[in-house]
Amino acid sequence: MIETEREMDVELIPSSLERLIRDVGALLLNADTVQHRLLRNDLDAAILYRVVLTGSGVFAYFTHAASRLATGSTIGGEVLIEVDGLDAPAGSLISVRDGHVEYVEIYTNGNVSWPDHPDVVSLMQVLPLPIPDEVPTNTR
Repeated sequence: MIETEREMDVELIPSSLERLIRDVGALLLNADTVQHRLLRNDLDAAILYRVVLTGSGVFAYFTHAASRLATGSTIGGEVLIEVDGLDAPAGSLISVRDGHVEYVEIYTNGNVSWPDHPDVVSLMQVLPLPIPDEVPTNTR
């Protein structure tokens, strides 16, 4: 049975969950373009300020000090995540809004709730976020 949504206090986010969120985010941005490199740097410098556990997964929201891209918003990508205790691999995606990594979403594809302390078996089948060619970079 899937639980109801709840917010996790930032101070109580397990380091293993934050590491998973950042690792998945980096994989979702693992392509050989200037935009992907800038967004990976943006994610590295971002502060995780909000985590919402939905029962079906997790939304991890970031805040940023400075813009890396001049404009552009997109959502997508995919990393499948095998987690001990889930009845199917979890999926993931990343959202970029106004040139920043806005959030990483991890979601279950089965009937078992996402655990607060996931025991990750593997990250697989990486499909990086497609970034439209018209998204200009801010190199200043």
